[in-house]
Amino acid sequence: MTDLTVIESLFKNRFDGVAVTVEIAEGKTVVNGRVAFPVKLSQAFDRSSPITVLDDLGVTIGTLYFLKKNTVDIVQIPQDQYIAFLEEYSFSTLPTSDYIFQQDYFLVDKSILATYLADYKETSALWGSFFHIEDLPAINFSRLKQVNNLTLRKDLFIERDFYKENLAVALAESNPFNRFLKYYHLLEVHFDMHTAEKLKQMIESGNKEKEISKTLKDYNREDIERIKSLFLNKTNPDLLVPYLNEIKNYLPIATSMFYEYGKESNPIKTKKNFDELIALGGFSEPNINKILGNSTYQNKIPQIAAYWIYRIRSSIAHNKLGEYLMTAADEEFIVEFAEPLIKELVIQSYTK
Repeated sequence: MTDLTVIESLFKNRFDGVAVTVEIAEGKTVVNGRVAFPVKLSQAFDRSSPITVLDDLGVTIGTLYFLKKNTVDIVQIPQDQYIAFLEEYSFSTLPTSDYIFQQDYFLVDKSILATYLADYKETSALWGSFFHIEDLPAINFSRLKQVNNLTLRKDLFIERDFYKENLAVALAESNPFNRFLKYYHLLEVHFDMHTAEKLKQMIESGNKEKEISKTLKDYNREDIERIKSLFLNKTNPDLLVPYLNEIKNYLPIATSMFYEYGKESNPIKTKKNFDELIALGGFSEPNINKILGNSTYQNKIPQIAAYWIYRIRSSIAHNKLGEYLMTAADEEFIVEFAEPLIKELVIQSYTK
């Protein structure tokens, strides 16, 4: 609310006999020396009590209040919370029933307001783990995958609590980039177990020192080698091809991520070969054998899946020069292509 006269009137109705000063300072409404900023707070905070905010000398300059979704009796709440209420309330008369706050609030002292606005407000997400609502980036993950049917898959296992916890977090996550990483974590722990099982079998067989040495050497390489080993052992290429073929809808991203920012581990070494496969209609066995060599299909498909998944993961997790930098604009690519692919790979990897 910005009508100073109405704010003053509402304040006096609540705090009869209490002096009130309502003014504008630095373009903000100040009520009794306090400015209420609506904020979005980190989910990591315990919301049971307010947080005092100090300057670098240890002097209190404001207070964070956890008010969002709180139902309150307006005639009972203390002054700071009432000032926050006046910031978001838009009517000239008090509500006749309990009020539900729409936001959390940071109340700042007028004495520090100019300095706070100039030096600290825009960086609050770093030093304070909260965004001012007016500074919040316009990120809204709204892309949903249309699914018309689901197919039962037998002989799957999720034996350990760690697997279930990752799945639970993935299913609850609205950010598709984070969902992808949680599914990748399921692959990570599984290819560790896959390597351990390979070593166990070699040790039990005996006289496998060279093979054990090579396996340990491969294990110390990048994730990509271990993912390839897992997929070569566990996946069915024919079931992966329909998912790989969907890349045709995202060729600019594929070109940038797999080639412009590509790695030596790319099983389709040249962009020319990739374009030829797309032109032929996709990654069927005849097309793979024609472009990449006879009898290569069974190995190439799991390797392509491994490389693509690894590159997508790196582009999400590593915001650094030399990587394709994922942004919210890539949401459709993740939801429609990358997530269905990695979920299929998780399913096949967790098949007995």
